[in-house]
Amino acid sequence: QIRRLQHTFILVSLPIAIYGVIQHYDKDPLPWGGDVTTRVAANAGNAIFLAAYLLMAVFFTIERIYSSFAHLLGAYSEQTGDDAEPSNVQDMPAAFAGGAYMFVLMVQLLAIFWTQSRGPILGILLGIYLMGLLLFSSLRPRGYRVLTMSWVGLGLGGVIFLILLNTTAVGNAVRTIPSLSRLSTILDLESGTAIVRVLIWDGASRMVAPHAPIIYPDGSEDAVNAIRPLVGYGPEAMWVAYNPFYPPDLAHYERRNASPDRSHNETWDSLVITGILGFIAYMSLFISVFYWALRWLGLISQRRDTILFGAILAIFSVALVLIFRDLDNGNWRFLGVAVPAGMMLGLGVYVTLAVFLHPELKPEPSQIPRQLLIIALVCTAAAHFVEIHFGIAIAATRTYFWVQTALLLVLGMHWAQPSPFAAVATGEADEALPAEEPPSAASRRRGRNNRRDRQVGRRRLLHGAPALPAFVMVDLLIFFTFVFIYTTNSQGLSSPFAILWNSITKRMVTGELVNSPSLLFLMLFTWLIGATLGLAQTSLSREQAPDIGWWLRGYGLHALVVWGGWLIYGMIQASRLIPLSGADLTAQLENVAGHFAVYTWLVVVWILAAAVVFAWPYLRERIAFGGSRALVGGLAALILTPIIFWFITTVNIALVRADIIYKQGQQF
Repeated sequence: QIRRLQHTFILVSLPIAIYGVIQHYDKDPLPWGGDVTTRVAANAGNAIFLAAYLLMAVFFTIERIYSSFAHLLGAYSEQTGDDAEPSNVQDMPAAFAGGAYMFVLMVQLLAIFWTQSRGPILGILLGIYLMGLLLFSSLRPRGYRVLTMSWVGLGLGGVIFLILLNTTAVGNAVRTIPSLSRLSTILDLESGTAIVRVLIWDGASRMVAPHAPIIYPDGSEDAVNAIRPLVGYGPEAMWVAYNPFYPPDLAHYERRNASPDRSHNETWDSLVITGILGFIAYMSLFISVFYWALRWLGLISQRRDTILFGAILAIFSVALVLIFRDLDNGNWRFLGVAVPAGMMLGLGVYVTLAVFLHPELKPEPSQIPRQLLIIALVCTAAAHFVEIHFGIAIAATRTYFWVQTALLLVLGMHWAQPSPFAAVATGEADEALPAEEPPSAASRRRGRNNRRDRQVGRRRLLHGAPALPAFVMVDLLIFFTFVFIYTTNSQGLSSPFAILWNSITKRMVTGELVNSPSLLFLMLFTWLIGATLGLAQTSLSREQAPDIGWWLRGYGLHALVVWGGWLIYGMIQASRLIPLSGADLTAQLENVAGHFAVYTWLVVVWILAAAVVFAWPYLRERIAFGGSRALVGGLAALILTPIIFWFITTVNIALVRADIIYKQGQQF
């Protein structure tokens, strides 16, 4: 489950990143209203949102690359102290996986770079720095002290270069390069987007301070004005309550009738929405994520460490708040930058010191996959924390943050153990299986069941690999989504196959239809990488590598499932895009709004099918022992299923259908 989740993070980001590359080279088949070539936006529709999303997958990709090359270079033998080569080394699948992950990382970083979004780029730079520190601190390779100090020196050099780039003539040459110019204006508070942010922060700082009550349209005053600094104004209320605090200078850069709905800074957004109490809770969440991650990595193990960690974060945060306040003539508008900067500086300092505070630390070899994933998670959280203080936390990044925080908890509490990169020996076969919690007072029947599960699992490891990896279900959903987002009928065709084919092989240029297979190549690369990663993971989980025939069959079956699903749903969707001749306006609007409903129900069907596929290897061994529990589960499903479907129809689908009809109506 853990590796499947990681595969989802990584593979879903690939077509989105490739779409950004397509935009950069001006091959996008869709007619965007704004410029998406200079700063790519891809599926996110906004450059900052795109970089913020891709950031959430980068460090999981790096972790897989590290594991791939560590396996190829024989790091496993080195970590276990065994000089002999493991008998199960599978160089070809490991090389395939490493190469595929390298390709994904390259495309991710290219897309992020071409967004020219400074917040996400700063977040990634911090995350990479922390990842190096944590690898040296928690895994303790040979010469780790020298490596740590060298890495710290490299990091300091990077910070100094970034400062010089923004404050001296060094940046003049860079400013002439469009893709790099924004990195040389990070400290320029008079640049277009920077001055807008600073002015919004100025209004937000007065909004969260004690002030006269806001007057409602009916003339009444805000009854809870006295406690607004404590509890805030609530979600999605900033644009309504901000007007009394609107800085006049902001009208020179934005429309006067456009009231800000976000501060482009998570600290100020948290204070405006939830007040001081909510801000304390929110910062406590991130601090606890960093604290427990370091604790589970073994870098916080004593009371002394806890006190030092808290003191360093507090000292740096308070110091930077006071420094920024004095530099800004007593204003508090840079509070939202000073607090996160102090926290991240303190985090980096503590991780550096931890190398020398715990000289005896040495992880168990069996725990290295868990350690690597925790490192990837904490680096992602740190990078995300930096990014949201220069942009907006969107639904996608918030969802990823909470899922990844849950994964961190599961790993840290040893509720699940990630499988190693490869099955290492016959005696280690059980480690590649999902861990069963040992029963404390279980019946003998459950004990027999557990023994049977281990025996079945070992037979699966030792003998034939499955024809298809379970990852194929994730890949199938991605291809279903390709149909939904990329199938268009701008030429008004009446043939479903022509509509589907033209959508991925042609585009309109100055009113003429030209060949442009960019989307087809996007899908081909996504399929090839997805199939390679899935098959490589399946092969590496076996003690003996399957033969070349298994690989060829695997690619063929994977293509049959994924491309077959794309074709079937594609023909259905394309037939819905055929112009309705003679239909009235209501029927046409219902047809357009119904596209989302069809896709939603397809996802529901996919969820049910994927659940069966993922659980089947275990269900077929245990279903005979379910007894009354299986009966109760079946009855509950009969009752809950129609209720859940009713909610999906009336809440999820109905709201989107209404919005689609509203947007269509705006054209008239």
